[in-house]
Amino acid sequence: MQKAQIPVKEIVRQYIIKHGYDGLYSDLLECGCSLDDLMPCDCNPYECCPGYKVRDPSGEVEFLIASERGDLS
Repeated sequence: MQKAQIPVKEIVRQYIIKHGYDGLYSDLLECGCSLDDLMPCDCNPYECCPGYKVRDPSGEVEFLIASERGDLS
């Protein structure tokens, strides 16, 4: 019997959830995505790291994904 194949995106999603992260971010690419919209772009996912939702100090977007936990209010 063949084992079920799991796409890499689902493996990453499961890791993020299991370890309490909120999504992915990349300082190099200056982007981030949450679990609600994981890997929506055509970027290189090898540059992404798991991170936490934080408030955007500029107020331009609802939140950012960063390496450290932060204030969301």
